[in-house]
Amino acid sequence: MGHGHFSPSGTRRRFEEIVECRGCHVEIDLEKERFMHEEDRRAVIRTFTDKYSFNESGEWVNNYEKVVAETRHGVELRTIYHPTGTTVYYYLVVTKDTEWGSWDKTGLAMQHLPTYEKELRKTLQSVYGAIYRKTSAYTSEKIEVKH
Repeated sequence: MGHGHFSPSGTRRRFEEIVECRGCHVEIDLEKERFMHEEDRRAVIRTFTDKYSFNESGEWVNNYEKVVAETRHGVELRTIYHPTGTTVYYYLVVTKDTEWGSWDKTGLAMQHLPTYEKELRKTLQSVYGAIYRKTSAYTSEKIEVKH
């Protein structure tokens, strides 16, 4: 049994809700320099800002969950840092503005989500090596990404 897993849980604005989230996690080598961990994280973000025109962000949702990049149509790339320091979760989160009369961009976000998810897995595997998906609250399994 491993440690408890995290999922995206918060929103940044009063009238937002999470519609869908997809992601996986990577194990962090605590012996590696902190600078190298930051470079790995930046490489993942660059993929989405360069290839898919995500806008870089740095807004914390709560004490451990951060939006690192986002689209104009409601897809957020989030990182969640486990308190143990050994795991980083990367999630693609689709949010919806629920305020009355607001324009709903969720359909467009959901259309692009499978492409973004495939790219996220491919990028994480190339940057970190092994990637994992949650199978229960405390267990996970390795994901094999086909290129």
